[in-house]
Amino acid sequence: MNKIISVIFCFLLVSSTVIFPVQSDASQQDEIIYVDDDNTDGPWDGSMEHPFQYIQDGINVASQNDVVFVSNGLYSLGVKINKTITLRGEDREHTVIGREKISDINLETKVSINADHVTLTNFTIQYCQGINSYSEYNTITNNLIKYNKIGVFLVSSSNNSIDNNTIKNNNIGIGSYVAYMSQQGSENNLIENNMISFNRLGIWVWYGSHLIRNNTITFNVKGVTLDGENEICYNSFRHNGRNAVTHSIQNEWYNNYWNRPRILPYPILGKVGIISTFFYWFYLFPWIQFDWHPAKEPYDISGGGMNR
Repeated sequence: MNKIISVIFCFLLVSSTVIFPVQSDASQQDEIIYVDDDNTDGPWDGSMEHPFQYIQDGINVASQNDVVFVSNGLYSLGVKINKTITLRGEDREHTVIGREKISDINLETKVSINADHVTLTNFTIQYCQGINSYSEYNTITNNLIKYNKIGVFLVSSSNNSIDNNTIKNNNIGIGSYVAYMSQQGSENNLIENNMISFNRLGIWVWYGSHLIRNNTITFNVKGVTLDGENEICYNSFRHNGRNAVTHSIQNEWYNNYWNRPRILPYPILGKVGIISTFFYWFYLFPWIQFDWHPAKEPYDISGGGMNR
């Protein structure tokens, strides 16, 4: 009898070492923290029943890899993302960060991404400074970004994906820049499947490398102005004041559509040879590059691929 009891005890002991760690892992699953600006009176604990009123409060209590889910509404305060999370709006047309109208524009308000591996999706970002990224491996996708100083600004920020956004009516749609006193530019960024229109500058790159692919770039004063080492392919350039300006001998252009079907290579003009004085840059020597095989039809990005 004692032998049977001992066997049962050993079996239970072994089983407990297998079961309890699984239960512990399940308790550490990523959480969803809720935000709703309609909850003005509280209580506020981030639950679905008692969401936070402000986005920053949700971010502040989030742990790594949590989701901060933001209900439809107007959120006029700036947001600083300093941990690896997904910040997701309920509906990109009606979940708004910024101001309500252009007369209320506030350039102090911005979405600032300071942590790596952040996802920002399903928002309208409007009438503010825009989205500033200072970190790496972030995803900015399916947002409406309009009427900002710079829609998306990469400041010594590398390995990011900016895809499937509508970026319009900004001073600069997408900007890329090397931070002052930094030795690192913005490298290996993917800019893909975006609608970029009615900006003063559609895409502006100073000192960096980007894959700019399958975007529709239309009705901008200048479509793209590019320094650095960039690959520009399968884009549709239409109705811009000037489609493209190159300030580098290292940009590579191919299979883009330039306003109309073309048989001959398409020339991209610019200047190279930079002199910098107090944040002003002067390019000295005229330069020309070519898209040697321009596309004969515009691309359709509605499906998210390179289908025409």
